[in-house]
Amino acid sequence: MRFRRLMQVSLAVTVALLGACAKDRKPGEKASSKTSRTAPAAVAGFPKISFSHDTAPLGDMIRKLGQEKGGGIVALSGLEERTVAALSVSYAPYASLAKQLADAVECRATPLNNAYFIYPEPYEGLLQVSLEGRLHERFAAMNAAVAFGAKTRLANVFAVLSESLGTAIVADNYIAEATCGEMFMDKAPLQAVLEAVLMSARIPAQEIAIDCTDEYLFIASLRNAAPKTVLLSDETSLSPEQKAELERVVDVVLPERGENPVQTAFAAKAAPLRDVLTPLTQQLNIEVAAKKSLAEVPINPCTLHKVRVRTVMDLLIRQWPLANFGYELNGNQLLIRPR
Repeated sequence: MRFRRLMQVSLAVTVALLGACAKDRKPGEKASSKTSRTAPAAVAGFPKISFSHDTAPLGDMIRKLGQEKGGGIVALSGLEERTVAALSVSYAPYASLAKQLADAVECRATPLNNAYFIYPEPYEGLLQVSLEGRLHERFAAMNAAVAFGAKTRLANVFAVLSESLGTAIVADNYIAEATCGEMFMDKAPLQAVLEAVLMSARIPAQEIAIDCTDEYLFIASLRNAAPKTVLLSDETSLSPEQKAELERVVDVVLPERGENPVQTAFAAKAAPLRDVLTPLTQQLNIEVAAKKSLAEVPINPCTLHKVRVRTVMDLLIRQWPLANFGYELNGNQLLIRPR
């Protein structure tokens, strides 16, 4: 519990420091953009719109708009309960409706590349969030249409995206425990979707570290001190068979698989490490054990498709933002332990 409280407090501090200077990044981490995005005057391709709704919370209106009309609206987390008076527009520019929704809750509506972002003026710094040039070309080529309800944890957001796209997108516990606001986007580049999610969840640009290869995307806080590789065994001492085990490609869903993978990704909650060892063993087809001192460490929901066994172990342990943990390969067992 102390481990979880530490991360929650640190995340709260991170979110509050929207204007703070970033710490020096660690070797291999890609720096975030320090310049504000250049937003279009309006979102290209959004047609004029007719829409009406009775007085309701902003979150309800955004959800109904997404279900009935599409386009793209992303609200800052925490705005969803603010009341919007009844409204009705007929064949109006989409930008006009977005502004009307924002004005009703004393906010701004700024066009992004594929959606309108509704936020209070003090959070304008979130517009600096950019993943431009930071994704591997495989991820940069992906597209997704999304709809997430307010208070959805980013761990679940990334698990859903991973399942839908057949890939591996994971965040460390600092990022994963944040929650997004009500949002929907028609088909858009994955980069735009991820930027919108991070803005909605109030994650400032200067706190985001990206590690992206053709195999996985790992989103972390710059506060995360875990190394990129957490294998504690001396690789030169491993047998050819052990090395082959680490290179095997697998699919893993944690805390466990469900009958409907997407629904499972949406609904899954964090579970203590002791509860995921059996499902992890079954999915990796190799025994995974852990020292008793780590039994209660939380494991956030994650979906990993087409990744190596070594990558699964690295991403699992790198969720914990401390440099104190790793795993070793003993015979036919993977043992998670303190360093």
